[in-house]
Amino acid sequence: MPIYEYECKQCRSRFERLESISQDPINICPACGGEAQRLVTKTAGFIIDGSSTSQSDLQGGHCGNLSPCCGRETRCDEKPCD
Repeated sequence: MPIYEYECKQCRSRFERLESISQDPINICPACGGEAQRLVTKTAGFIIDGSSTSQSDLQGGHCGNLSPCCGRETRCDEKPCD
């Protein structure tokens, strides 16, 4: 679940909430009861679990073990096909 950042329009306090994407944003400040608004913030990105995908697969290096670029059914250790 993502963490959303909010700011109160009345007291200007900022707070975060862990909530589902499908959940409606809150609109009441827990500090003063004023009107709160969800902020648009820059995310830090995401992490891909490296247990099933190699770094070279993500960078377009060698043919990957999940879907080889040369149409083979098994992994190949050669540069990608042109």
